[in-house]
Amino acid sequence: MAMTLETFREEVERLRAAARPGPPKYPQELKDFAVHYARTMSKTNLHAAKDLGVSATTLYGWIHARNRSARRLRPVTVVEEETTAPTAAQDASPSEAPHVPALTLTTAQGHRVDGLSMEQTVALLKGLQ
Repeated sequence: MAMTLETFREEVERLRAAARPGPPKYPQELKDFAVHYARTMSKTNLHAAKDLGVSATTLYGWIHARNRSARRLRPVTVVEEETTAPTAAQDASPSEAPHVPALTLTTAQGHRVDGLSMEQTVALLKGLQ
């Protein structure tokens, strides 16, 4: 079902009416819709919060959470170096094994992971999704 402003408001009211203490736990789908609505409307976030039927503080929290997660993920470019297959002479001498490139990943906070193979890098990046 496609989310509309009306279905958003209905879902917010349903969650508020649920018999549990504390503020309602909003599903990610509702948060995503609210952030998209606030970003695409030519209104202030305060007006968007009023339209959505949530507090401005709640909407600001969702927007800031989205901004923080967007800053953590950075596009990367992986350049694969060509390696050549070992010759019979190289097979005989392990000290002349072909060079396998090692990759280094660096987070936005400056943390580094060195010496990864292409397969390890792909597995690590897939795990972040």
